[in-house]
Amino acid sequence: MLKGSAKAFAKTGEHNFDVSLFGDDLPPGEGNNHGCPIRYSLSDSCWLHVWAGAVFYGNPPFDLATCERLIRKANRDFMTSPSDTAFLFLIPHSHLRPLAAILAHWEILHVYPTGSEGIFNYRREHTYAGRPLRSAGSEGGGDRVFIAGTPFPIAVIYRDRHSAMRFTPERWLHAACAHAQGRRLAVLVDMGLDLGRPISRAQLLAHGACAESCAACACMKLRRPSPKKPPK
Repeated sequence: MLKGSAKAFAKTGEHNFDVSLFGDDLPPGEGNNHGCPIRYSLSDSCWLHVWAGAVFYGNPPFDLATCERLIRKANRDFMTSPSDTAFLFLIPHSHLRPLAAILAHWEILHVYPTGSEGIFNYRREHTYAGRPLRSAGSEGGGDRVFIAGTPFPIAVIYRDRHSAMRFTPERWLHAACAHAQGRRLAVLVDMGLDLGRPISRAQLLAHGACAESCAACACMKLRRPSPKKPPK
């Protein structure tokens, strides 16, 4: 998916996803599968697969722990095939700050304000409303309808091979000091050295997982291929 297509989805709902990470067991074009040829569900969990070599769409459960797990796995699997992998996820806007350390390479394409409609759909038979509900159509299938607007802002985040890392003072220091871990860089702050930029010790420690916030660190931590057979 090109970034232009991702932006179009964020505003119009049009898309060309290959995989729906949080779909259901209904055929393509039906249910919450977004017309994707591949969809994972409770009976075939997305967590058991490698997310690479395709365009992935994810509208996960909105708790912080699940969203963090989602981003961490996407970051790890992206490095296995960055040239042909792309992700587009919907997560609560309030999660962007606590997950900032692992969202360094992600772009925020759009933010749906509170009350936005036409985003979430549900099976018609499981809904009730005092007014007619609009059919989800191609977005979810004829058996689903769009439900009430979002109770909080929703962010559309995106990553592919062209997504540039957003540099903060802490990430600048990480790169300038030979990609040292955050806990080691925090020592420089504790020493009171003039680092040339305002550095937050808390943010340095939050950036400690460099394998997920720095592409160079991630490449260095990849396992080297070996001709030896793995032990039984």
